Amino acid sequence: MALKSRVLLYAASELYHKTAEWASGYAHPELIGYMNGNRNELYSKAKEASEAVMNLGYSLYNSNPDPELNFQELFLAMSSSEQIFITSLDRVNNYWAVNWIAWVSGAPTYGGWGLNQITGNLANTFENRDGTRFNFSAQAADPYINRDPRFNATILHHGSLWYSNINSVLKPDTIDITTDIGVDYNKGTTTGYYIKKFISPTENDYYYGTPQPQPFIHLRYAEVLLNYAEACLGLGEEENAKQALNQIRQRAGMPDIPPGETGQDLVNRYRNERRVELALEAQRFFDVRRWMIAPDSYKEAWGVEFDGSVYHETVFENRHWDNRNYLVPIQYDEMQKNLALIQNPGY
Repeated sequence: MALKSRVLLYAASELYHKTAEWASGYAHPELIGYMNGNRNELYSKAKEASEAVMNLGYSLYNSNPDPELNFQELFLAMSSSEQIFITSLDRVNNYWAVNWIAWVSGAPTYGGWGLNQITGNLANTFENRDGTRFNFSAQAADPYINRDPRFNATILHHGSLWYSNINSVLKPDTIDITTDIGVDYNKGTTTGYYIKKFISPTENDYYYGTPQPQPFIHLRYAEVLLNYAEACLGLGEEENAKQALNQIRQRAGMPDIPPGETGQDLVNRYRNERRVELALEAQRFFDVRRWMIAPDSYKEAWGVEFDGSVYHETVFENRHWDNRNYLVPIQYDEMQKNLALIQNPGY
């Protein structure tokens, strides 16, 4: 039912009902979207599927009174009331590199390679602790204080308490991205933000270290609440949407959504909440496409530098969007196997 809520929500989304806005002139629009789709019916079914899960006894993980530590522990616990469908990875009985996120994406201080990092674009979406929007320019003197607790549970930044890995022994240390000096700066080849989410602070050596189990969560209860909220917004049921969103925000130690927030402002708040709560969980790629917000999302990727006294935002990578990327192409080999196949728009 959780998967059904996701599929129906995708089906109700803009991408499959506004084909002419991104694939104008395509000869077979019936292959890439609904020609006479009833979005309200799809939203209603997505809401029903979400409610079915909400009545099964699942709940948000809430084992630690500290909301930051609680959110961090959520992704390390092998079993919890929030998990619906997970892959259980164990280096004792399975492939040794199951903790790939820590080994490949961990901060250099910690013994990782830092090959995947957080962009400033994502970092800046985490609100201030009082629920106001974060503004880097206005808060550049110290951009990391009084932020949404999920920020520090998800992202390692300059000054974050973490560890140094010295001869497979972890010692308390801090992330240091000081320009050209800090061990975590890597001479400008990183954004200045590293992944913390999913990484256990007790793992002492990713390659040969102590085998430890690791859950990979495919479906969890928080997503079901988010799916429910989005379906309610599609149906104009704003109060129901707020109630679901507030459950997630309260667990995170964040204030409720303002009672007077409605319309597109509420939709934008929802989309940001989904981005923050599900960061790095293989959701944003699809959300950007199904909401058709890619032109505004795939612009410059931002990073941050610290010169020892002042933080600066920098353009880390220039990006470009082409509307054909709303769908991936059908592979050439498949097209050759079946000549009746029709390629997606733009390829």
